[in-house]
Amino acid sequence: MPLKLINRLKSQNKAIIIRHKIGLNNKMAYNVGRPVKYNTKEEVQQIIDNYFTECEINNIPLTITGLGLALDMSRETLLRYGEKEQFSDTIKKAKQICQNFAEQYLYTGKNVAGAIFNLKNNYNWREEQSLNIQGEIDVSKKLSEKEEGLLDEFIKWRKDND
Repeated sequence: MPLKLINRLKSQNKAIIIRHKIGLNNKMAYNVGRPVKYNTKEEVQQIIDNYFTECEINNIPLTITGLGLALDMSRETLLRYGEKEQFSDTIKKAKQICQNFAEQYLYTGKNVAGAIFNLKNNYNWREEQSLNIQGEIDVSKKLSEKEEGLLDEFIKWRKDND
């Protein structure tokens, strides 16, 4: 191993030992990843409001991906922002407005397949079918001697092979 790499690994190990001794847990010690793009929910809310206004003026559908683009982030990053306590209410409200748009389109649009797809994939909507079967089972019918014999053979086979 090159000497520089060995020295770097040694210094990282020392840093880990020091962090452990002073009580920093791994989450605090290794706060890695891209820093947040926005520091306040007011910043995020202003951009969201601008996006909704632009969509209304230009007759553009409200979408989660469009919202993410307005905030200069991917749809996935936007959803992760919604998990942060600081931005949770703001993002949830924006998603609810987008969901309302798609839901209203179900009643006013001509081709609702896209709205249905959007609601299922972005808002956990699902179609449910209920099946109710009624009837009676006659348990008084007895097995024939041949059927009884086959059943006994099967039970014996199961016991032997378990």
